[in-house]
Amino acid sequence: DNGTKSKNYDDICTDLSSLPDPVPTTYASLLPAPEVFAAKCEEMEGHLRDIFLRKVHCERHEKYRQGGKSRINLSYHMSFVEFTVEQQDAVARTLARKFCDGSLKY
Repeated sequence: DNGTKSKNYDDICTDLSSLPDPVPTTYASLLPAPEVFAAKCEEMEGHLRDIFLRKVHCERHEKYRQGGKSRINLSYHMSFVEFTVEQQDAVARTLARKFCDGSLKY
């Protein structure tokens, strides 16, 4: 014994229970608004079009074009960043408007 009283389990639990609950924060809540994501897609249109036209290599796009298992497996190779549904929708709407006019193959 070094002169200090050791706390037992009940004392520690009592001390911890008096602490305030932390405010839950997700990474997505720290990200910009959905409109910012849409604007970034607009800003990157040239680069995205180059990927689409295969002027710039993009492994994900190549796997998507291959179809079959390669395309299905893309579902398992995702970012670990959490995006809100609103952020995802803003990007999807912007990309669909730019690249899904019906005349394009992919």
